Amino acid sequence: MPCTTVLVGKNASNDRSTMIARTDDGFFDVKKLIVVNPKDQPRTYKTVPSHLEIPLPDDLMRYTACPSVDPKNGTWAATGI
Repeated sequence: MPCTTVLVGKNASNDRSTMIARTDDGFFDVKKLIVVNPKDQPRTYKTVPSHLEIPLPDDLMRYTACPSVDPKNGTWAATGI
């Protein structure tokens, strides 16, 4: 089952704020919340299936992610915004 994303625009919120929420609707697995800072990010994205390498831009941003604690099902950064 795919993840669910809820987007609320400025005209739909009481205080005119933009809100984003995302869930991990798949199987249950213990998660952890992490903050990924630009200095900790790789400079190249490497795909797993095809081993394609894509250079990343220089102006990276900090983001949050909620990967599984146990990597047996992959290291998906689900629920991150």
